Amino acid sequence: MGFALAAKAAAAAAAEAATVPLPLVAPRRHHFQLHLRLLPSNNSTVATPTAATSSRTTTTSRWRRRQSPTQPPAQALPPLLQRPQKLSTMNKPQPHLPISISTTPETDPPAPDTSSISTDGEDAEQGVVPETCTATDVLHLMDGLQLPIEADLYLSLVRECTHSRDAFQGAQVHAHIQRSRPRLLRRAAGLPLANRLLLMYATCGQADSARHMFDRMPFRDPMSWAAMLATLAHHGGHREALQLFAEMRKSAVEAGGRYLDALVLVTTLRSCVRARELGLARQVHGLALKVLGESGAIGCGGIGSSLLQCYSMLGCHQSARRVFERMRIGSRGAAAWTCMITGCCGVGRFEEALYVFREMGRAGHRRNSHVVSSILAACARIGDSGWGGRQVHASAVKLGVDADRYVGSSLVDMYAKHGLLKDARRAFETIAGSGDPVCWNAMLAGYARGGCCSEAISLLYQMRAAGVRPKELIVNQVRMACST
Repeated sequence: MGFALAAKAAAAAAAEAATVPLPLVAPRRHHFQLHLRLLPSNNSTVATPTAATSSRTTTTSRWRRRQSPTQPPAQALPPLLQRPQKLSTMNKPQPHLPISISTTPETDPPAPDTSSISTDGEDAEQGVVPETCTATDVLHLMDGLQLPIEADLYLSLVRECTHSRDAFQGAQVHAHIQRSRPRLLRRAAGLPLANRLLLMYATCGQADSARHMFDRMPFRDPMSWAAMLATLAHHGGHREALQLFAEMRKSAVEAGGRYLDALVLVTTLRSCVRARELGLARQVHGLALKVLGESGAIGCGGIGSSLLQCYSMLGCHQSARRVFERMRIGSRGAAAWTCMITGCCGVGRFEEALYVFREMGRAGHRRNSHVVSSILAACARIGDSGWGGRQVHASAVKLGVDADRYVGSSLVDMYAKHGLLKDARRAFETIAGSGDPVCWNAMLAGYARGGCCSEAISLLYQMRAAGVRPKELIVNQVRMACST
């Protein structure tokens, strides 16, 4: 009876242990001792006082002796009923992780090997993100997720294509807009996006695509007209740009003149210079005065400098002088002063150019090497025995541009034309190491003009040693000087 109760208690405990998960704590010792007293040992049988129990035990031992030695051993007891173990040696459940966990705290787990990761299509399908993501990839991702694409995202993609000068990706974005949202570019709200597409084509050098985009735009603003005018002018279509400006004037009259701004007028003036259209430049000047007023047209540095450059390059010095005098002093930048000096030299007003050069220094503007070389060319033609050229030379030394090869060549030419060969030689030796043919030829022409035959022949040998080829005209001058 006692054995049956013990067996029932053991079975109930085993079932409860199998169904109810227990916390991983060290079991109490007396709990295992209680069950070990109730269960029989593997080496001995439990003695009972009754005869029935004794006979049953004898039968059981006989049956055990008849068992085959190859029979598998009996099933092990549940962990709860086994002998208690030390807490450090108990089997603890381990999580199923993709990498092995080291039990030694001194070593870190090995880093995953990323050398075999590639960016091809197969890895992209498995979730590997490529290093570069194009505008087409972003659009495919948005389409795959079935997310709506707003105009701001299109603007960002087109802007990136413009910065990278990728016309193919920009055309793909344009095609996606026409396919997914065809009405976006037909509304006034889509004008910024249309201008971005136009600028993208213009920046990437696609003049035909830009013109096609411009012709299909139902709404236009000054940026649209200026971008198209600049694109045509950049690719040499100055006549076509002027025709487009005439078309814009008609649209501006219908729109109340809101298309005419400084950017459009400056772009048109540049086309007038390239096309040599002085009459049209005067019309643009009058239109600027009418729309922007005198303070806005001439007082503004951008339009004023463009008008000054236009009149100077077209040989209209009086108009350039009037524009320069009407410009505010604060708006007279270095470009305006340089343009005025160049214009004076172009029409033969060398003394006036020297006066403007001095006024530029008094106004506090820094004179660069281009301005100094231009004014030295003017001083070479002034009959003051090189006095003005010496002053400009001193200014060049103060500005630190006397070692520039353009300035040095102008100095050599200026001193040689005035017969100051010693000063010309000193200026030549300053920049002789640059190997500039202009400087060598200027010095050779100075010797030929001054009748210094031996110095000219010696310089010819030096030019051959330096690998500089003299001009045929200057060689003939040397021959004529030596023959007399």
